[in-house]
This record gives sequence, structure tokens and C-alpha cells, in this order.
Amino acid sequence: MNAAELTVISIRLLADRNIDSRIKSLFETGRIFEYKNHFTKAMDIEGFMPEMSYEVTPCPPCWDMLAIHEFDDAIVGEDGEWQHAVSFLPIFLIDGGVLVITLDSSELAIGYFSESDWDNESEGFDRGVLSLWSSLEAFLNSLASTPGGSVEEENISTLHVGDEVWSEG
Repeated sequence: MNAAELTVISIRLLADRNIDSRIKSLFETGRIFEYKNHFTKAMDIEGFMPEMSYEVTPCPPCWDMLAIHEFDDAIVGEDGEWQHAVSFLPIFLIDGGVLVITLDSSELAIGYFSESDWDNESEGFDRGVLSLWSSLEAFLNSLASTPGGSVEEENISTLHVGDEVWSEG
């Protein structure tokens, strides 16, 4: 699928949701697809991820669609165990999980969700999501078309996701 087709799907998924206009604009304009195959800055989070740069891939802004292809609906689905899913919107898949927008944050903070941590209450976690960036704009501005800095080649995590993640079954 091309970005225009994915944009149409995104608009349909967000149409009936009361979501911040900045998020809707990101999908409606297709801007989110400009970041496909971009990389996060190297992340050094003690005890969680090695210092790595992760490739991001836009994903459907809908947990139910991700539950069909990527995640367990018993955790992230409408009746899933993770009751806080409604407070977070998935936007980018990365190796091992998904980057999400915190919907009840005025700055639209960005965090990392992994099914294995949905009930994690450790320092740095907010309702099962590891807090990484203070705002959506700070996160988008940090993405680069190539892994940056002194990231070693073995510390670059790429992700190969097909268009099936965008299909409804």
C-alpha cells in the first residue's frame, strides 16, 4: 500500500475518536509516513534496552488492528487485561514493541509499550508504558533518516513489517 491508501485507513480509524487535532493532522496529512524507515536516537535505558537506535515504521492508530497481526488481543484488545490501552495511541512499530502517544498528556508524550511490560509499575513506567520523550514534536524532531551518533552497526535495530498490519483481517 502507498502512503495515500494508508492515510485513508488512518482517517477512517480516527474519525469517530475525540483525539487531539495534532494527532489527527499527523495522519490526515500523511506526515506520519514521511518518517517510515527513520531511526530513533540511541537509547540507553538501564536494565531495559541496550544502547540502540531503532528503526520506526508507522502503524495503524488502533489497538484492535494491531491485535490482529502484532499483539495479543487478550492484553491490548477492547476487553483485554491492559485497561490503560485507551489512554495510549499506537503510532510506530519498533523491534519488540510499539511507540505510543499518551493521549491524556497535553504535550502528547511518547512512550514504549511491550506486551511483556503491560503491568510494569517500575520507575520510568506510566501505566505499563516506558516514558521516553516529553512531547510528540520532540520525538518527531529527534528522528533521523540514518542511525545517528556513534551507534555501532550491531546496535541498529531494523524492522521489517509488511502492509498486512494495515489490513483488518
